[in-house]
Amino acid sequence: MPQRFSSSVLHNTDTQVDSFLLSTPLNSNHNEKDLFALLQVLWRKRWFIIAVIICFTLLAAIYAFTAKQKWTANAVLLPPRIAQLGDYLELRRNYGLVLQQSVEPEKLSKQLFSEFTAFSGMIDEKMSFLQQSDYYKKNVANLNNSEEKQAWLINAAEKKLNVKATDNVKGELGLTISMQADSATTAKQLLDNYIQVTNEKTFSVVNSEFLNSIQAWVNTLQKERQDIIFDVNAKRDAEIKALKSDLIIAQKSDLDNSPISGITYKNRNIESDTKYRFMLGEKILNAELQQLQQSEPSYPVRYYQIENELQQLAALKQKKANAQSYSYELTPLLPTQRDAPKRNVILVLGALLGLISGIGWVLLKHTVRLARETKPA
Repeated sequence: MPQRFSSSVLHNTDTQVDSFLLSTPLNSNHNEKDLFALLQVLWRKRWFIIAVIICFTLLAAIYAFTAKQKWTANAVLLPPRIAQLGDYLELRRNYGLVLQQSVEPEKLSKQLFSEFTAFSGMIDEKMSFLQQSDYYKKNVANLNNSEEKQAWLINAAEKKLNVKATDNVKGELGLTISMQADSATTAKQLLDNYIQVTNEKTFSVVNSEFLNSIQAWVNTLQKERQDIIFDVNAKRDAEIKALKSDLIIAQKSDLDNSPISGITYKNRNIESDTKYRFMLGEKILNAELQQLQQSEPSYPVRYYQIENELQQLAALKQKKANAQSYSYELTPLLPTQRDAPKRNVILVLGALLGLISGIGWVLLKHTVRLARETKPA
């Protein structure tokens, strides 16, 4: 029994394999005939497909060569070096000598670059710059109302003029600024101008704040000088008033001749004790009064120190200096590669779309025709 069962199974298995092998070539031949028939249809319609490809490629070429171009100019900025600080650093050092304050070039560099970064990234600053440019005037010339012009300006400030803080390989804080326009030359010119305008505004603000602090110190010195003058003059006026009073007493006492120098009264030296100074006599008192009235006020040393400091600060204020708020890691260059349109890519995609459309149309018509022919009457 086991042998008969095994032989029967083997016989059935061989029969199934032979049946599969015989049926497979028939199905394969059928598929190959269908594929060959489709290829024949496509070959017969090859000129139509080629015409569709040419049409789509021409449409793609028209778009590629007429669409508005986009070019982007880039610059990478770093904090200014000592060379970029120029004569402004020397001027600040001279101020420091007068005010007895140290000036750190690195701190000044960071202050300038920090202000430059802040100003360059402000949307209002970007809009203000673009609004003054010929590029803006050209692009909004055909817009109908102020709302559309404002919308274009905002979009350009947000998307075309980009400012991004970066770190270079040395770990230094940097700034990347890019400008996109419809030509390479325009993009570079706008970028150069924006950096220059932002630098001028940055320096103006930083220098103005510094001069304001100097003016505050000048005001303090002037107030101190005025207090010294008031104090000296008040004491001088009080001394003159006292001498006049002593002179009147001496006249009424008929003390015409001065006593001997160093005379004492009640164990007090009448030359140093103002209470008994009238005893010096009319002649001496009158001489002292005239001398005091005709002489210039005598100021303390601090008064002349203040005068000297104010003169030096006034001289420094007349000096003009300038500084650059950044240094270049990558100088703005004329862009050599267009951002858009990508003409080669557009032409290739146009041709492929034409090929797919042409083949699709031919196959669709062929399928519809076959369906009609096989449809029962």
